[in-house]
Amino acid sequence: GFRVDAQAVREGLESVHWPGRLERIRTGDTEILLDAAHNPAGARALASYLRESGWTDATLVFGAMHDKDARGMLEALAPAVRRIICTTAPTPRAEAADVLAQAAAAVPGVSDVKAIPEPAQALASAAAGSRRVVVAGSIFLIGPLRGILR
Repeated sequence: GFRVDAQAVREGLESVHWPGRLERIRTGDTEILLDAAHNPAGARALASYLRESGWTDATLVFGAMHDKDARGMLEALAPAVRRIICTTAPTPRAEAADVLAQAAAAVPGVSDVKAIPEPAQALASAAAGSRRVVVAGSIFLIGPLRGILR
């Protein structure tokens, strides 16, 4: 129970940094956007951000846990990107890249989907084919790739 004045709240909100949430990292000629977006609501918010910021030409690197609604996340994200590379996050709870790629390919309008099980290879492939890459679907995917990029 202590008081926080409006100015302190405003300053806190304006200066907050949340790694893995709309975090941009540049590597060479490629700009990478990291956002965990680990549920359909988060994926819808990220998709809206991608459309509003002109990132619809991006390649999505996607990995999710087997107990999450990957199909719901992909249905939200797929229309907001050009290409999807599914990968397997480095944790036992992760869904396999090929299972995620099948789910992505089943989303209406999706035609360019690839499965690359190793996350670092998936990221490298995405960066080789696109100047903009979005990594989403799980904090368990974001964390290790962020470590590589930093």
